[in-house]
Amino acid sequence: MPIEIDPDDGFRPCHGNLDLLPEEWVAGHAASAIGRQPDARRRLRAAIYCRYSSDLQTEGSIERQTENALRYIQIIGAELAAPQYLYADRALSGAYMQNRPNLVQLRKDAAADLFDIVVVEDVDRLSRDIEHLSSIYKDLQMHGIQLHASMRGRISLAEIAVHGFLSVEQREQLKYRTAHGRRIAARQGRAPRGPIYGYKSALQGKGFILIDDDEADVVRRIFTMFDEGVPIPAIARLLNKEKVASPYGRKWSAVCLRGTAKEGSGVLRNPRYKGVSVYNRTETIRALGSGKRRLRPRSIDLWIVLPAPEWTIIDPDLWARVQTRLLRCKQEPAPRKSKVYDALFRGGISCGCGAKMHAVAHDVGKGRRMQCSAYVAGSCMSHRSIQLGLVEKKVLGMLSDEILCATTVNAFASEYRAEAEKIKIQTSQEKATRAARMAALDAQLEASFIDRNIEGFSPERIAGMRRKWEAEIEEHRAALRKLPRADALPSADPKRIVDLRTSVADLLDRMPFTMDTAEEHSISASLSALVSSIEVAFDPDDRGFTLRIEARLDSLLSSVGSELGLVPVVRSLERRFLSAKWLAAANTAESDGSSNVYPLEGREWRMRRHQVPAERLRPVPTLGAV
Repeated sequence: MPIEIDPDDGFRPCHGNLDLLPEEWVAGHAASAIGRQPDARRRLRAAIYCRYSSDLQTEGSIERQTENALRYIQIIGAELAAPQYLYADRALSGAYMQNRPNLVQLRKDAAADLFDIVVVEDVDRLSRDIEHLSSIYKDLQMHGIQLHASMRGRISLAEIAVHGFLSVEQREQLKYRTAHGRRIAARQGRAPRGPIYGYKSALQGKGFILIDDDEADVVRRIFTMFDEGVPIPAIARLLNKEKVASPYGRKWSAVCLRGTAKEGSGVLRNPRYKGVSVYNRTETIRALGSGKRRLRPRSIDLWIVLPAPEWTIIDPDLWARVQTRLLRCKQEPAPRKSKVYDALFRGGISCGCGAKMHAVAHDVGKGRRMQCSAYVAGSCMSHRSIQLGLVEKKVLGMLSDEILCATTVNAFASEYRAEAEKIKIQTSQEKATRAARMAALDAQLEASFIDRNIEGFSPERIAGMRRKWEAEIEEHRAALRKLPRADALPSADPKRIVDLRTSVADLLDRMPFTMDTAEEHSISASLSALVSSIEVAFDPDDRGFTLRIEARLDSLLSSVGSELGLVPVVRSLERRFLSAKWLAAANTAESDGSSNVYPLEGREWRMRRHQVPAERLRPVPTLGAV
């Protein structure tokens, strides 16, 4: 039988019994509730949130959502709390919350009790992620704020779950259809993501691109400078100094040029410049906490690689050399740029004890002064410092006199030609030996499929022999791929040597100098490759210093094929330089030697003592004070 409920059974609010409580107690405990629960005598305060994510939508989308929300607010008898409580995020995805500043501000204002309800056009305007939707809804409920949709009315938790699931499903379907369409466009030879730096959109439609001549010239210049040895940070500085337009209108940076191998980003790494289209190599994901975009590599089986010769900007050989250098210097350090002087040799200078020398002071107009880094630690006794510009000037003089001269260059050319011929002969013999062995293994494999040849052998043994032969064949193929090609061996370039000698003479006249052009950076790179080490050993008694350098003559070869790993040709040079004070003291000693009188004490006597014949030395008693 049905249950009858007494209207006075106690389930109705009983405000009439508040007189049983002290007024002060009621006022104190009800203060936290004042303003939190809407008063029946006033209208609900409303806030509006609008959003659109697609670039195809415009400000008209925000206006439409606002108009619908205002009409709904009027229907339910509420009022807009204030004009500033109209929150709008433009061209921002609904899949994430961290990148939407107005949604973040709405949640902060909700906690401050600035409105009673939030009105949106539909739930997906708040978020398309079910977890985010649930978080926003619970946050509003905690502050006593209702959520309304102008298309549906008041939203409950069950509707949040349903709409959140549908939004996620719709977003995943959209992502799949978009990715599928881009893959089809890539297989048709189009650029699914549009033009990159160096290209522009064609009139045929989306995905069709053409070479932009002005930007293509910049790309060629970047590759050429890097191939000639100019550091990546220096390239960026030169482009910014010349105000060359960069991608996205920002300044050039080392990250923009170098990129990363994992993400395949960076101008210098892009294979499109050599006429190869690579698509579907990475996928974009979002970090859970911050919502930042990251690129995650895909399996090689999913890559779409097609030739695109009409997109070629960079010669394939030049592109290959640049990739080789990027692999060789994965994190090339940015050279320290001095306001007074730029270091010419990037390998640094070592002390005679083996430790590196570092800058300790600057001389105006003369550059940095270098001192042994081990002296501070106490492991080196050499306290002297020397001007970096002086060391570089002496090194350039040694290179000009003993390395870049005709005698050394001719001797190196003869030695290199003999070595190249030897390598060619050894390569030819190894190719023939491995080819003959591969032919024999192929014959054994073919014979293993003839029944009369495998009688008496178990299937397991036959399969094992076949795997062994196939593995050996693959080893021979890999070894053949690593052999240097006889037609690609580097050659001595007389013109390059003459140009380098001329540049060295020019540098000697201009020192000290700052590298402001790509040509100067290229010369510095060539000299750094030529000089593999510089060592300064100071003489005792401040007489001077000995300069030892090692020069790699194989760096004078043409850059084509120089990465093939020929035996380096190293020349060691050593030269002693006397200090100016020592030379002056020596000249004075020669002029005083005829009278056999040397009125010297302390440091000056130690500087001249080796010039005095031993038979002329006799002790002299120290004069006392008068």
